[in-house]
Amino acid sequence: MTENLTPAVLVTHHSGWSEIQCNRPDRLNAFSDEMQAGLLAALSHAASDPSCRAVLLTGSGRAFCAGQDLTERDPRRRSGPPRSGQVGA
Repeated sequence: MTENLTPAVLVTHHSGWSEIQCNRPDRLNAFSDEMQAGLLAALSHAASDPSCRAVLLTGSGRAFCAGQDLTERDPRRRSGPPRSGQVGA
């Protein structure tokens, strides 16, 4: 069974393990706020599921992850100061 936690993170549950797929192939899976939220939710779910013994983290398209998407960190795009604990703030 595959579920979309966010469009940027897909999770496929298998017997005893889960596959978490970063899904931004158009951006070479560059890490974004949306991807962070989906990845944290997927990992939390896997950690709380006693039947899940392993997690495979992968990326869609031709790249696993090109790094952090810095367009979200552009101060000209912000409506205010960064939140405490924000990735790359």
